[in-house]
Amino acid sequence: MTPPLSDLGILVIDMQDRFLNPWTNTLADKNLLIKSVQSLLNYAPVARIRTWLVEYDFEHMGKTVDEITGNCKYPIFGKMNSGAFEQIGVYNYPDSTGSFYTTCDNILLDEILCHQGIKKLIVAGVCASACVDRTIKGARELGYKVKTAPELIANNFVNLKGFNSAQYLDYTLSEYQRTGVLADSWQEAVKELGG
Repeated sequence: MTPPLSDLGILVIDMQDRFLNPWTNTLADKNLLIKSVQSLLNYAPVARIRTWLVEYDFEHMGKTVDEITGNCKYPIFGKMNSGAFEQIGVYNYPDSTGSFYTTCDNILLDEILCHQGIKKLIVAGVCASACVDRTIKGARELGYKVKTAPELIANNFVNLKGFNSAQYLDYTLSEYQRTGVLADSWQEAVKELGG
């Protein structure tokens, strides 16, 4: 008998070519970020955890990099603003054979996740202090239990409003710690959410 699907989902935010290349943040290890997200995604099918890619303006910013997707076709929620829960988007999902994508326009990410029975989320990606942060806040406002870990998120910008990537990330991580969103590792995030 196959165990039921988990009510825990994974959102991978903006791990697209233009957000990752060139990597300008000398204080963050891009390879560690990719390796950590890969490890989480490799674990997900074993635990019956479903994954969605969230991509910003994929026509201009590129698709999620192959290092993340490998040979898998994940459902993709396309957005045009920073927070994935703040907008109507385009939903592309693989057919039952995994060969082709079916498209659904003008849908909310919350509708997609609720339809799938998702109540808890692990969020990974870039930019931690912008799109990832807005997505986490939006999910929490809608009642999702959300976790992330330092190894799953990073910033890749040199300077934003007078602050560097490290300063923004430190502030973001301290906010996640204060609000109970931050776990020590992706494994702890899964454990804390019961996945």
